[in-house]
Amino acid sequence: MAELQNMKLLLLSIYWLRGEDTSELCGINSRVLPCLGQNPKLSQKTEAHSWELYIQRKKRKKRKMCQGLESLPVSCLERVKELKARLGSFLLKQELNLSSKREPRTEDALKWRTSFQNLLAHKDGLCAFRTFLQSEHSEENIAFYLACEDYKKTKMSSKLCSKAKKIYEEFIDADAPREVNLDHETKSITKKNVQEPTCSCFDLAQSKIYTLMEKDCYPRFLKSAFYSELKP
Repeated sequence: MAELQNMKLLLLSIYWLRGEDTSELCGINSRVLPCLGQNPKLSQKTEAHSWELYIQRKKRKKRKMCQGLESLPVSCLERVKELKARLGSFLLKQELNLSSKREPRTEDALKWRTSFQNLLAHKDGLCAFRTFLQSEHSEENIAFYLACEDYKKTKMSSKLCSKAKKIYEEFIDADAPREVNLDHETKSITKKNVQEPTCSCFDLAQSKIYTLMEKDCYPRFLKSAFYSELKP
């Protein structure tokens, strides 16, 4: 318990140095849950308004964090990197324990090396990869990919417009709070697609982010301490 408490204190210090609200440690604040559609009593108009407030709050926090980082001395930023490295494997183990209540099997971890698709297809593999991306502050990539996967499963055409708008504003818009790295042409095509949304309107953007993760993030994951501690 003492070790866990110390780790929590270290994690809180990282969030404080980054200028972030520590409530993010527990996920999205309950005040913005309605904007994610978890309150069935909300009308579509109220839900849309709540989502707009959520996006605006995330944009303000993003700008504030960038300003805060610029004002920090180099020594503080180096200390944050050191703390992040110490916490890395610990956070991964906690995440895996919470999601599966067990350690991933060695044979499963070895299969993740065979292909990026095998990694994403395995529950523990996806959890480990997502935690790794969080440690690199690039978790928006896998979040966008999964949001697109969920979007393509939408059966009611009446919901496509609102869901497409949410994904675009959160991940692709120039002021998006979790903006992913896409070229100008892909952004323009996606923006046009969202105006008349279909189940495939994010396919191009999703494929670009998938390739980015496969060619860049996935090799780093396989070389990381996260993965090394899961295999013999």
